Amino acid sequence: MKRILLILSLIFAFNPAFAAVADQHSAKGMECASCHGPEKPSSANISEEICIKCHGETPNGKPFKFEGHEVKNIHAGHFDAYECMKCHKGHQPSVLACSECHKGGADIKVP
Repeated sequence: MKRILLILSLIFAFNPAFAAVADQHSAKGMECASCHGPEKPSSANISEEICIKCHGETPNGKPFKFEGHEVKNIHAGHFDAYECMKCHKGHQPSVLACSECHKGGADIKVP
């Protein structure tokens, strides 16, 4: 099983179709079923609740400067509810959804 996970990690690392979240979880030895459940993985069987089970409702983020302000945890911002997958994408590059309204943060890398 570890050999399969290693092979999958290498495939994901060199395939731009698989990026960010899936890569990071795979590299830590997690299988698709960890997030998608026992069914065939698809966008229909992934949800915010699955993210929250491991990461909590407001996970810690790295502090950074955004539009001249020190941001200690982007997840504890000015909205009451966050949608994890608004920024964090499983099999495509993640995005900084804050940039939809705010014009800073072009150099911020979202895992």
